[in-house]
Amino acid sequence: KPYHNQNNGLLMISYVMPMYFEEKFIGVVGMDFDYVVLSDMVHSIKLYENGFAHLEMDGEIICNDVHEEASKNNHINLTVLENNIIKIEAFGTAAHAAHPELGENAIKILVQFLLENFELENEYLKSIYDAGLFDIISPKFMSENKLEDESGVLTSNVAILEYLENKLIIKINLRVPVTISLEEIQNKYNSLFEGIEVNKLSVQEPLYIEKDSYLVKTLVDIFNKKSGLNANPIAIGGGTYARAFNNFISYGATMPGEKDMCHQVDEFIKIDNLILSSKIFAEAIYELAK
Repeated sequence: KPYHNQNNGLLMISYVMPMYFEEKFIGVVGMDFDYVVLSDMVHSIKLYENGFAHLEMDGEIICNDVHEEASKNNHINLTVLENNIIKIEAFGTAAHAAHPELGENAIKILVQFLLENFELENEYLKSIYDAGLFDIISPKFMSENKLEDESGVLTSNVAILEYLENKLIIKINLRVPVTISLEEIQNKYNSLFEGIEVNKLSVQEPLYIEKDSYLVKTLVDIFNKKSGLNANPIAIGGGTYARAFNNFISYGATMPGEKDMCHQVDEFIKIDNLILSSKIFAEAIYELAK
């Protein structure tokens, strides 16, 4: 792989081989190449309309036009497989589906990289990308204004993308504000993309309880009393088992200002917050059971 030569300050590539005589090791012979010179030679080679040359080492691309762009992007990794097939991997940042804006969608990163570095035969992917299909917060093709209400803003998470036999399949996780019908959103997909087929795979009805209800006001008062804060109730896009019961609501245990680690890698809770949450829950059970 390229390395910086400390003697001359140049970026170099070394080709080194052991030498044997009558099966006895007698030394090493090698050559040093200026990586910049080699890189310029590789970049100058153009094959037909979309072809290019590259250098590889042990199956890993170390130089070509696309690799130069990938090397600037910490989310992309290129590997050369058999038959000169290039494997492109994109790496995002995980986030809870209730807060997709806190993460980075690897599919969007991959699509953007492909569009910026390759000439794709099918322009459909570019058209839906430009329309905002991969937007996380209230995709722009749905409305000029952000789609939101008191329950929160509409979020869209492109979770699966498949392109097989000239057929593009995209699966999306939507969190829709309670005052906006899912049929309205489905119509926006149908009206925007010609020849598209939109199917609802599963639907969970929203749970929404007014802020001034006895349940919400009681729980907020207890939380503020125990925590010493002056917090207000909020609505999020997360699913909850509370919807399975009447007059139920999700409550705790993430504290305001704390990083939400729910379902994340190395999920944890601070001991002080765990003890405080236990006190809040205990009083909430007592007050509501009266």
